[in-house]
Amino acid sequence: MYKLIISICSTLILSTTYAYQTDSLDFTIEGYATGLNNKKVTLHIPAYPIDNRQITVVRDNYFIFKGKLVDSTIYARILLDEDITNPTGAYTTFPFILSSGKTSISFKATPVKNEGIRYRFSDLAIIEGAPAILFYKYQDLLNKEVFGGLSYRPDSLYLDSMNRIVIPQRRKKFEELFVSFKDSIGYPYVQVKLLENFSKSALYDKDDMYLTPVQKRFILEQFKSIEPNLYRHSEKPFWTSYFSNFVSKDELSFHDFELLSSDQQKLKLSTIVKKNKYTVLYFWWSGCVPCRVFINKERNNYNLLKQKNIEFVSINVDDMKYKWRNASQKDKIPWINLYSGNNSPIIPSYQVEAYPTKIIFNNQLEIIDVSFISLKDLLKLQ
Repeated sequence: MYKLIISICSTLILSTTYAYQTDSLDFTIEGYATGLNNKKVTLHIPAYPIDNRQITVVRDNYFIFKGKLVDSTIYARILLDEDITNPTGAYTTFPFILSSGKTSISFKATPVKNEGIRYRFSDLAIIEGAPAILFYKYQDLLNKEVFGGLSYRPDSLYLDSMNRIVIPQRRKKFEELFVSFKDSIGYPYVQVKLLENFSKSALYDKDDMYLTPVQKRFILEQFKSIEPNLYRHSEKPFWTSYFSNFVSKDELSFHDFELLSSDQQKLKLSTIVKKNKYTVLYFWWSGCVPCRVFINKERNNYNLLKQKNIEFVSINVDDMKYKWRNASQKDKIPWINLYSGNNSPIIPSYQVEAYPTKIIFNNQLEIIDVSFISLKDLLKLQ
């Protein structure tokens, strides 16, 4: 239950030119990585297409990466390129805040056997780069002050006491600390990433009956105070939708998005939904076992739906397209198969918090409140 805030793992990027747009901002990454000599590493910026990533080889424990950014400050991560081209499932990354100018990082890589990953990254350090240093500094501070000393025990009385007394106290502590140092951070992106991380922690667990609307509004109010300074940041649409839905969920309704299909076409959801009697939107990701079980079990029933003018649309939220493509090919997905990525505003817009999520619309873009286990259950729709 206790999601003790996203830890800073590892990712690596290296290369010579990384241009997204000609009017973007120059940056340089210098990296010192022991244990990866002659290994290819790559830079992954989740908000940008991974197909445009840059790759380099670590030489004498050193790599350098130069490129251009659309946004002056953005979340990035370093990882082995073979974890993209030849995935084993799990992988280690080094996440950090990348900004225009120079960023220097260092870490140690240790080979791992029988744990599903190739290497473990340790001794992660930001040597240079003000936004990255500030993010680590304040996240470490908040983790220590807010979550220090907490533990988990599968005991109902203990958990009730935690939810009723301890977590509200820690939540108040976080709010006081965040307000006290928010302005001193100076970088809106660092401010909002800290706010996002902690809003997804045990402090603001949406299943917590003791979490009040006022406490939820604190998160939204803090975001709104930061939002004007984000200007046209690539991730701003996601955050706007995410934080708006954080406080109070409006009644679920249709939202139109244009997404990439498995045959490399851009398809609008409204076009698909309007031409079928009913359409199911199925949100999934490659590491979701129940999602994959459903796909493999139900794909042979798809033709039965089509005969009744019922469409099934899978929307993948993996952080990298290659995971979506590999899983789609392996599972032989027969229906319309779209990719949104994990940073799309479609996720908060449809209030997707668990996977798989299944939502049904009629051709008037009205939601149909029907639950189903098998695709055959949908044949009963009139």
